[in-house]
Amino acid sequence: MEALNVYLEKEGVESFGTKDSDFLFDPDSSGPGRVLAVLRKMKFPEEIHILAKLPNREKPLVVYDGAKWRDPKLPNELTLSVVTPLSPYSLDFVFGKPGISFTNLWKRSLRAAYFGTPLRIASKEDIIALKRLAGREKDMLVLARLARHRF
Repeated sequence: MEALNVYLEKEGVESFGTKDSDFLFDPDSSGPGRVLAVLRKMKFPEEIHILAKLPNREKPLVVYDGAKWRDPKLPNELTLSVVTPLSPYSLDFVFGKPGISFTNLWKRSLRAAYFGTPLRIASKEDIIALKRLAGREKDMLVLARLARHRF
């Protein structure tokens, strides 16, 4: 579930979102190589694919196609997406500078658990700011709906 939906549900507002969960990493201590090393150790069903979305490139690179890992040369600034054609939902691992300093994101974040794993959820204000910065159509639609709700 998208972090913004967690806040909206707590406040009794109808849930909606972009059908993904974004995990941001500190660009000074983590890069995509470390996350890929962990993902490679996991056993995925054949319908799972892992894509690398690069800045200034429309079509993502296939890193894992459900059967075989590929080794494309990847920059430090990208999004790794775990996807399946069976669902519109994705897990996105975001690397690079998000437009808000990671230190400030961390300070304002809330402690939570995701399937029993401790993690931090960005503050509502930071989620909204990150959606504005992303500028994707699906984020703009969510922001338009948010403007109609006071929370």
